[in-house]
Amino acid sequence: MCELFTRKNTQDEKGEARIFMNKHLVKNYFSSFLPQSALMLKNYNGSKFLKDLLSGIIVGIIALPLSIALAIASGAPPAIGLVTAAVAGFSAALFAGSPFQVTGPTGAFIIIVLNIINGYTYQGMLIATFMAGIFLVLMGLLKIGKIVNYISKPIIVGFTAGIAVTIFSTQIVDFLSLQLTSNPSEFFEKWIAYFQVMSTTNIASLSIGLGSLILMLLWSKLKIKIPGALIAVLLSSLVVAFCKLNVPTIGTKFGEITMTLQFSNPFGGIDVLSLVKPAITIALLASIESLLSAMAADNMSKTKTNSNTELISQGIANVFSSCFGGLPATGAIARTSANIKSGAVSPVSAMIHAAFILVVGLVLMPLVKFIPLSSLSAVLFMVCKNMIEVKEIKEVFRSNISDMILFTSTFLLTIIFDLVVAICTGVCLSFVLYAMNILIKKINLKSLKLNIVVEDNKIVLSGVLNFLNSNNFMDRIRKIQNASAIDDKELVIDTSALIILDMSGKEALRSLKIYYEIKNNELSLSSDLSKTKQICDNLGIDAA
Repeated sequence: MCELFTRKNTQDEKGEARIFMNKHLVKNYFSSFLPQSALMLKNYNGSKFLKDLLSGIIVGIIALPLSIALAIASGAPPAIGLVTAAVAGFSAALFAGSPFQVTGPTGAFIIIVLNIINGYTYQGMLIATFMAGIFLVLMGLLKIGKIVNYISKPIIVGFTAGIAVTIFSTQIVDFLSLQLTSNPSEFFEKWIAYFQVMSTTNIASLSIGLGSLILMLLWSKLKIKIPGALIAVLLSSLVVAFCKLNVPTIGTKFGEITMTLQFSNPFGGIDVLSLVKPAITIALLASIESLLSAMAADNMSKTKTNSNTELISQGIANVFSSCFGGLPATGAIARTSANIKSGAVSPVSAMIHAAFILVVGLVLMPLVKFIPLSSLSAVLFMVCKNMIEVKEIKEVFRSNISDMILFTSTFLLTIIFDLVVAICTGVCLSFVLYAMNILIKKINLKSLKLNIVVEDNKIVLSGVLNFLNSNNFMDRIRKIQNASAIDDKELVIDTSALIILDMSGKEALRSLKIYYEIKNNELSLSSDLSKTKQICDNLGIDAA
């Protein structure tokens, strides 16, 4: 009897221990998604709020003309751009995994949204955006936020440049005010149609557009915090109004403009299953762009983004945006960068940016009708210019044949087909080229690992530093520094034993250089190989 009682107690204790363990695991799982707003506001005070207030207003001013231009280019009413920036911007900041990320409509989504609206109506776009938000939340909960780490740098540079070229091609009509009977969706057919009606160019529209473009280019040299896009839009509107120029404006295209913020059910009347592919496209691009933006923000601010929490926040932002009639949204690199440079100290800054846009939109939206369309096209031309990373493209063609193939194929596929085809093909191709490189060089499988050895004040790298391990490189270096007696005031990285070093690996070395510059330390590369000397020159790092 005693033995049965003891056995029962033991089983009960094991059961209680199992329940406690499960509760502990569940608690740890959900606590790993704690947003930055909860972490950074513990010691928040009035001084920090003033910094966030100033930064939020500056970023809000930057986002105003961009949001309007992006909405029109996407085939949506102008006010929808501001609704997206306000609703998605606030909700993403509230649940953000990145402390300084600013979310809103971006140029990368223009072609995707335009195609969805043309193919499935505006209601279909809202459903696809809602579904994409759910996909993003699931991606975060499944903790696959680091999947972007396995997309090599040439692919990212390639599809970004491809999107920029495609956006540029869509803005030619408004920039020149061409009289098109029909606007083909295919890239090459579109340009053929443009050349056929080039004689219908409105000289006044062209002049306003060129003037706006030149003003923004010159304004960017002045390094003034007030954005050149806002100045260009305001001045061009005044010129058109006072000179009574016969040019198309937002008012002639959309009539009276007002902004309202009201909840609406995005679902209704459309086959949801047919929108799975567009939703995946939105989710894929939103995840890549937001995580890349967060990584850039981390390099600038010496912070660490929780990538899975960031995906959840972007998912929530897209769900809310669609429920208020908004566009897909994602982290915006330019606005995030401006947020950090303006002195933001927490996600409150991004929330203030969203609130500022909402207030200005509700009060001043009727005045938007005076903005000339060619001026907004000029604003988007500047967006395209900033999207095309000339230095990165030059580096691709100075790198190796594999990086050149990845960039070129992704770039062309983005223009000719779409983003999903381009990225999926690029990722598959990157693994194929990597495998071929291993076979051609007859590399031993044991050598494929990145080995890091400390020798006095030198860190020796051997093996492979490429797109598969480049994102963990900096973390490993920091751990070694913390565990070793290295004088990090003068650190030498020896890369002579590296078998494979691709563009993503070089980007990791550049990030390490930026990290050391922020700390006012010195970093140099050491190698007997001439190729590493060239790498040093490309990265701006001294060769020891």
